[in-house]
Order: sequence, then C-alpha cells, then structure tokens
Amino acid sequence: MFQYYYDSKEVKFNHISKLVGKFEYELDAPYFSLFVPTIDSVNYTALLDTLIQANKRVFFTGTTGVGKTKLISQFLMANQETHCLAPVMLNFSA
Repeated sequence: MFQYYYDSKEVKFNHISKLVGKFEYELDAPYFSLFVPTIDSVNYTALLDTLIQANKRVFFTGTTGVGKTKLISQFLMANQETHCLAPVMLNFSA
C-alpha cells in the first residue's frame, strides 16, 4: 500500500520509485552532507508532510546514521513558507 501513490495528472497509481530523485556524487562534498534518496526517504517525507498538514505531532525514531535529521531538516527548510514553519535546529549528543 505504501509503495504506490496516486498521480492526479496521469490519473493512475504509480510506484513510489518514480518519485525518488537521482543521486549524483560530488567528490568535494563532505561525507556527512551526502544524502542518497531512497523509496523510504520519499515515503517518510510524504508522511511528514501529511502529518504537518493535519497539524499533528511527528516523532521519527531509528538507529544512528539512517538520515532522520537530514530528512526532517531538508523538509522543514524547503517548506517554511508553505506550512508557516520557523525551523530551529537543536543538536544533542550522547
């Protein structure tokens, strides 16, 4: 169910892989700035967008290094005006 989305322009269901962006490696980019788009990152971004539109709280959990912070910060920065957001980043370390 979560592997498909409805495309209103094509008026049909498409596999989520059509939304996954292309990854281009840059030799000069620092390792921690790299983000490889995947089916999961597209799904989590869509879920985050849906929950924020519904004015619901969101809590992402997972192991270290899976991209939670990167995914959420990219979403918040890209949608500041659309969702009337004022992102404030606080970093904590164990």
